[in-house]
Amino acid sequence: MKQFSLWRKLSFSKLGLSIFLLSSSLFYSQPTKAAIEGTEASSLSGSVTSESGVGSYQISQSSPPDYYCQLAVEQTNPSPPRANYRSSITCGTGIPTRLTLNVYQSNVNFPNQLLFIGTNTFNCSTGAYCTTPSYQQTIDRTKLLYVSVSADIRGTSGVVYVDTRRASVTRPYNNVGVMYPQIKPTRTDMPLVPFPAPPFSPCCERAASFRSNLITLYQSRGWAIPTDSQAHHIKPIAWGGNNETYNGVLLGVSTHKLFTDWWLQFSNRNW
Repeated sequence: MKQFSLWRKLSFSKLGLSIFLLSSSLFYSQPTKAAIEGTEASSLSGSVTSESGVGSYQISQSSPPDYYCQLAVEQTNPSPPRANYRSSITCGTGIPTRLTLNVYQSNVNFPNQLLFIGTNTFNCSTGAYCTTPSYQQTIDRTKLLYVSVSADIRGTSGVVYVDTRRASVTRPYNNVGVMYPQIKPTRTDMPLVPFPAPPFSPCCERAASFRSNLITLYQSRGWAIPTDSQAHHIKPIAWGGNNETYNGVLLGVSTHKLFTDWWLQFSNRNW
């Protein structure tokens, strides 16, 4: 879209995080082209969810062209067990008047069964850009935390629109409130090492050939193999993972330890 190309790149100033358009499944099975590449938010009619910790969505009222904005939400985890979340909006046309963040949690076994936690409403001052404070949610057990944002916008005609299309982001946390690591692997068919899908129950034995099979895959695809690489099961064997190469990535020792430590504090218990 020509108008969209004129936009300045959005960022959260304090964290220096660039907002980008990304739609991808939170959970992972065998990768597919659609799941890996995602879909541009501008072509979607519903909410946009990102496993990167940042979700962004283009919203507009095109008939008449009363507003044209970019809505974003993010989750960060600088001080476990507290999760931080906030939102921002930038309008090329129209003025944002209010941002509403809704927070939900769900058990990892039933990710679509959302339990409402609360709402944060922030009234914007005059101007095309608005950002909320950073809100906090204490994590007391393994769960998924889902945060969505919608906006009220005053259009050029003076009408205030409530845009119910939402930008949202869902992140997994373990028992000690640590967010699942956000690591970009060298295998280029994965934007990030994804969080696996349920169920979480013991499945298989670790295969001695798992690492060598991954190395063969990496070499055949021309992917970089990290120095001192270790084979990581995206879904651990202890929680139902298998030894297929789609369930694996090669990671350096220190990066692999991030995932190992995270899963040691994971629980699949229902609540």
